[in-house]
Amino acid sequence: MDQQQNNNGNQQQEGSKTTNAAMTQSWERFSSSVRKNKDGKLDEDESLRIVQTISKLSFGQDPIMKNVLIDGGALELVVMAIEGQEGQSASEVEILTEALKAIRLCVIRNPIGRERCRAAGILKCLEDLLKPDANATLVEDVLTTVAAVCMGDDINALQGAIATNFDVVLSNAQKEYPEAGSLHKKVAYLLALFEAIKKENHIEDGSPFSDKESAITFFDSLLEAERLKADGNNAFSKYKYAKAETSYGKAIDLLAWAKLECLKDFMGVLYSNRSACRMEIKRFEEALCDAEKSLENKPGWTKGYFRKSQALVSLGRLEEAKEILGKGLIVEPGNEALVKALKRLEVK
Repeated sequence: MDQQQNNNGNQQQEGSKTTNAAMTQSWERFSSSVRKNKDGKLDEDESLRIVQTISKLSFGQDPIMKNVLIDGGALELVVMAIEGQEGQSASEVEILTEALKAIRLCVIRNPIGRERCRAAGILKCLEDLLKPDANATLVEDVLTTVAAVCMGDDINALQGAIATNFDVVLSNAQKEYPEAGSLHKKVAYLLALFEAIKKENHIEDGSPFSDKESAITFFDSLLEAERLKADGNNAFSKYKYAKAETSYGKAIDLLAWAKLECLKDFMGVLYSNRSACRMEIKRFEEALCDAEKSLENKPGWTKGYFRKSQALVSLGRLEEAKEILGKGLIVEPGNEALVKALKRLEVK
């Protein structure tokens, strides 16, 4: 029976790889067919074709399949399709409606999609659509999309709260659109979300993020930090540990001063990744410090416990390593990596 289950599991894995490869090929064919005019922009027909195709390819897909499109620049193409659309003519409304649908399909139940929105400039793009003369249906559709981008992603929510003009639009919406009851519900939800995320991150008058320009500058730094993290991941995968360590360090230096609650998970990952690099280049004390920083930022993450135990073992502090692995197993009983590490220590 075990052999049959293994065979079934292998078949499912192979099927998933085949589906993934097919999606990749479909997207590569499509993205290479995108036609821009001599100014490097899209005409209306091409804009509509792009957003309709992205909606079609992402509809009903799991996050792995959606991320094939996202990694291939789908959200950036949606932004390009939206640029220049005023929502005045029927054709422009059709493009914008389909584009907003495509964004939602890419981000709902998909953390990687929501994260990629920052690099693609999605919130800025949505902000630009909220013009004073925009009709209520479009405004509601935009706000629904803003909610999808921010829901489950505290960084996006904070960006929407302090680095855009959504607060102005939301404050004026009930007065400007008195008949649109369902729009008012979206407004109330976003106002509550933005207020809650500001409170959680201690954003108040006089804080470094209390004015919009400072907030925008910070989110530019965050984008650079996310790029540096990707560079570090790429270098680490190629065994270029010193280069990866430098990239993660630069990302940490850009953000460590901010002390924002919504950054703690990201900072925890950065410190953990740099700890792994420092283990590889035999800088064990520094690896231990980074592992501890990782746990400070992300205390429920078992990888932080694993990193700390590795550093302690390399420093000859075996009993402390066992203790840390035990604490990690309290957080996540049965964690395979921690169990294996503890068994290795118990036979020493």
